[in-house]
Amino acid sequence: MNPPHEPERKHQGMGCKHLTSPVKKKFKTEPSAGKVMLTLLWEPQGQILEQHQARGTRVNSVYDYGILQDQVRPAI
Repeated sequence: MNPPHEPERKHQGMGCKHLTSPVKKKFKTEPSAGKVMLTLLWEPQGQILEQHQARGTRVNSVYDYGILQDQVRPAI
């Protein structure tokens, strides 16, 4: 029978640290460019619409209806 698994305690996992040990480097993070929202519509014959939304645009039924009326209907 195997003995039960006992995880290491925090101080056990740290290991020995001497004065001559190298210092761990902390990396700086850079903010990302952000998310980009894309509306992409297609049919079997090919793509109908590809539109990138402006930052802060709410995508709801009013927005979808506007796209359908203004851009998709004329394309079809």
